[in-house]
Amino acid sequence: MKVKGLYSLITYVVVSHDGVREFEEKLSSAIVNISQIVKTQDKWIYLDGKHVQIEDLHVDVLESASFILLSDALIGGLPSDSSEISQYYTVDRLQ
Repeated sequence: MKVKGLYSLITYVVVSHDGVREFEEKLSSAIVNISQIVKTQDKWIYLDGKHVQIEDLHVDVLESASFILLSDALIGGLPSDSSEISQYYTVDRLQ
């Protein structure tokens, strides 16, 4: 059962020239960190395969996403099924 609210844990993936990293954080921390990554590293936000503008990123939107990806702009977008994405990336899980 997923606990709702700012203290629930969410997972997001960041793709960069260094590889792919997965983060699991409290929602309250994740929204701040995701916003910072987008602004400082010029990343785009993809929620469930759809591009989302930073201005539209709110707690409820982030919490309802099943797959969160921060990446450089991807022409053509991503598969809508997050299980398809795992075929392409090896994720180094950070604890």
